[in-house]
Amino acid sequence: MKRSTGRRLRSWWLVCASVTTMSLAVAACGNSEDSSSASSGGTGGKGSKDPVSIALLASSGASYSQAENKGAEAVAKAAGGSVTVFTADLDPQKQMTQCKDAIASGKYKGILIEAVSSAAAVPCAKLAAAAGIKVVGLSNPIGPKLQVPIQVPEVSGQVVQDHDKVGRTAGRMVKDVCKDKDPCQVVFMIAVPGFPASEAYKAGLNEEIESAPNIKIVQTYPTGYGDLSKAKAALQDALVKYPKLSVVTSDADWLGGAEQLVKDEGLTDQVTFIGTGGSRVGTDAVRSGAQYGDIPYLPRTTAGVATKMLIKAVRGEKLDEPAIDAVTLSPLGRIGIVKKTAETFKAQW
Repeated sequence: MKRSTGRRLRSWWLVCASVTTMSLAVAACGNSEDSSSASSGGTGGKGSKDPVSIALLASSGASYSQAENKGAEAVAKAAGGSVTVFTADLDPQKQMTQCKDAIASGKYKGILIEAVSSAAAVPCAKLAAAAGIKVVGLSNPIGPKLQVPIQVPEVSGQVVQDHDKVGRTAGRMVKDVCKDKDPCQVVFMIAVPGFPASEAYKAGLNEEIESAPNIKIVQTYPTGYGDLSKAKAALQDALVKYPKLSVVTSDADWLGGAEQLVKDEGLTDQVTFIGTGGSRVGTDAVRSGAQYGDIPYLPRTTAGVATKMLIKAVRGEKLDEPAIDAVTLSPLGRIGIVKKTAETFKAQW
């Protein structure tokens, strides 16, 4: 959670691009209800192959989330079903209202939840289950903890990012860049302060680099998802305060404005960028050398797997693996996108 200019630099300034994680950018926010189809769902039941009508509660209208929507729609259509997208604009209360509306409509046999807040999504899952509607989590876990295993019995399955581990991956990249620099000053551009996914990412990043005494995060700037101007303004401030700045990293994929500023100032040999989300723009930046690395997210694949899971749950079929760490769907796993892996990585947003 996003996400492509938008996730342009969730490769940097992606969620309304991806962290998504990230999204885990808000570049292209849609209407609160973007109906790709509104036909009613089938009766479901064990062994039933009736079409399944799904409500997808998207966290935002970011390009990353839009890629997820397309992945879900493709799988549902192939199974004879449909997806209606509700966009919460990163507002957990709005998402809860949309959940209640979807349930009350009687149109849906399944709900995919890309939770704005993992804990705040629990009541939605419980209300849906009470109405006989199956629930699957997408990208962000459903429950009090940001973890991959299912925490809420009303949730049939989830395909989600472990944002703490994503932050740790970014931290390992930071350590690679900083291994010969002492001190190594780092700026962290956080997508949404207080947003559970962003905070978990930040915690993982901090935990990973705390073993390296030469590395210090000198400042954290809130930059949102997909706002290139905020990234640029943040870096302008940072370069004044920290003229020996070495690394800029983010839980989003929108570092374009910041990268251009570094280029304009002739500091490309001094300041290194690390993004999150694996957008096309971010991946291209790694290939060109403008960015050291990025963390691969596959929004279409992730949503497709979650949708297949939901359809099986609605039809009463057994889920062999009800909780999936989304990073395992990428051929790169937690290696990350760096120069030697970028050539073969296929971005999905």
